[in-house]
Amino acid sequence: MEQRLGKMEHHLVEQFIVNRCGQQRSEVATGPSFGADVAVIDLPGGMALALTSDPLSLIPSLGLQESAWLSVHLMANDMATTGQAPMYGQFVLNLPSTFSKQDFKMYWEYIHKFCVEINVAITGGHTGFVEGQHSAIAGGGTLATVAPKDKLLVSKSAEAGNAILVTKTCALSSAAILAMSFPKR
Repeated sequence: MEQRLGKMEHHLVEQFIVNRCGQQRSEVATGPSFGADVAVIDLPGGMALALTSDPLSLIPSLGLQESAWLSVHLMANDMATTGQAPMYGQFVLNLPSTFSKQDFKMYWEYIHKFCVEINVAITGGHTGFVEGQHSAIAGGGTLATVAPKDKLLVSKSAEAGNAILVTKTCALSSAAILAMSFPKR
């Protein structure tokens, strides 16, 4: 079977992931499913923890600032679909072994700056340098927020007749990333 690049297809998510998600826990209100970018965990007192994860970008043709911006804001955009802002962030950096200390300092300064701008506290993660790492994916991140459960929107609760607000052209960020990454194509 030929592997497609990009996000996993719906039928493969259903076949391999959905029913194999570790121990089932009753407090997991919204777990993994195709097209769902946010998980929700019930907490005591009518509160809930919402989480979203994405790859971190390190795209040489975009530069360190734009790569860091994408790393923070693509996750924040997913969290925004809940109607809530992210509060906490975890960042796992698997950087190329050739990445200089100066470039790391600059990249991290931008990650910090963009988190401060959207009021996200960085609570931890992992940072390492990996031999042979030549991907534009520099690791992964998770943003989380705590909010009253009845104030969190999730896609599985959408119903026919609900209004959907689209503020930009669909796939705008993906098209912009590709255009900047491959300007001659």
